[in-house]
Amino acid sequence: VQINGGTITNVYGGNDANGKPNGNIEVYINNGTITNTFGGGNQTSANTTNVYLIGGSSDNIYGGSNLTGEVTTSNVITTGGTSINVYGGNNQGGTTDVTNVTINGGNITNVYGGGEQTSVTTNTNVNLNSYATNVFGGSNLNGTIPVSNIIVTNGGALNVYGGNNQGGTTTTSNIDIKGSNITNLYG
Repeated sequence: VQINGGTITNVYGGNDANGKPNGNIEVYINNGTITNTFGGGNQTSANTTNVYLIGGSSDNIYGGSNLTGEVTTSNVITTGGTSINVYGGNNQGGTTDVTNVTINGGNITNVYGGGEQTSVTTNTNVNLNSYATNVFGGSNLNGTIPVSNIIVTNGGALNVYGGNNQGGTTTTSNIDIKGSNITNLYG
């Protein structure tokens, strides 16, 4: 999926209510204004999803699916553009096995290795190479995360949290700071 302009409410890399794509999914946001971008489907599963924020804006980016669906591996990479919330995992239901979120650029407010209110079954990986206001290794409102990994190389953040935000549980959090400007760090 290539988004080069326009105003769109929901973009799904995967299917709506049935089926599962055979190969990897790629969603490129080059321009335009989007409310929600999903690497996965609306109520379906996916193998590997890749979402690239290059330009334009998407209020919410999910590496996984929306209402239901199991996603094996999700990858979200930002190099430009604007997003309020970037999630490695799913939105309201289903799970993601492994999430990878890499912030290399862009105007990013909140980063979650997990989902909005969903679990990750193996681990989350957040690589911060640019600036984001708040970084969470886990999910936002709910969800269980066995292991969260955050690596901050050359980026910075106002707040870095190893675990979840408002609810749920992160069992083990690992934060590796290699060079950055962080105001508050919470394991």
